[in-house]
Amino acid sequence: MLPVLIFTIILIPIFWAFIIRPQQQRQREHLAVVDALRPGDRVESFSGIHGTIVTVGATTAEVEIAPGVVVTMARLAISSKLDDGGHDEGREDRVQQVITPDADDAPAPDGEGS
Repeated sequence: MLPVLIFTIILIPIFWAFIIRPQQQRQREHLAVVDALRPGDRVESFSGIHGTIVTVGATTAEVEIAPGVVVTMARLAISSKLDDGGHDEGREDRVQQVITPDADDAPAPDGEGS
């Protein structure tokens, strides 16, 4: 019985450190992005819709997704603020790292393998 209790006491902080705390940090970051929304900001919703903020209310935001097409969505449905090029700020470097192969993985220039 005592080993099970000790194991449980050890497992709880590990579970908190690896699962609960990172989720709380992501939630805080998302709320900071949502609170900082201003008219004219380019945004992306969780459903993948890109647009420009027209007005921001207490719980909703009006987003222009095409010239003359304005939709109202919940502020919390906005996943990220985009830079002027339509890219998620800070995401470009992560995507580039995933896509760019290492020099060791690249095929030989003459078409022959290693």
